[in-house]
Amino acid sequence: VETNGGCKLDCGCGRTLRKLMQYKTPLSKVEIIAQNLKRIGIKHICYYNLGEPFLSNNILCELKEFRSHMPDITFSLSTNGVLLNTPAKYEAALMFDEIVFSIDGCDQQTTVKYQKGSNFELAYSNMKRLVELRNLREQTKPIIIWKYVVFNWNDKKKHLEKTLQLANEAKID
Repeated sequence: VETNGGCKLDCGCGRTLRKLMQYKTPLSKVEIIAQNLKRIGIKHICYYNLGEPFLSNNILCELKEFRSHMPDITFSLSTNGVLLNTPAKYEAALMFDEIVFSIDGCDQQTTVKYQKGSNFELAYSNMKRLVELRNLREQTKPIIIWKYVVFNWNDKKKHLEKTLQLANEAKID
């Protein structure tokens, strides 16, 4: 499901698509989508593709709409982590079964080489905070994954060791 076609970062994959896919699905359409997905028997929704899901300020309402029609549906989401920045967005995040944080570096310098416009400290702290909130509530979900795409500028032993250390400190799944 793609309810938002925008992204604030300038990764190589998004430059052309960003110009073509600037859209946001109105909440009234989310209800229609949810009804149609229920009708055809969808069991899992991937909340990502061309845009950053947390760019939507309505993500919590969108998820509640889907859940009202399909209470047993499972959800996964992929995010760069930068826009997980309001209580409502954290509540929405805690409704997912799995969240993949795409943070392609272990510090600001290595991250922005590919994810131009990103903020490593912000993305990492948002990921860490989500783990803390989930654990505080004694929930087992969402499963939180740090996706680290390896390039020739972030593949050194020191980068990978630092990433593993940070992942362990944040208690990433």
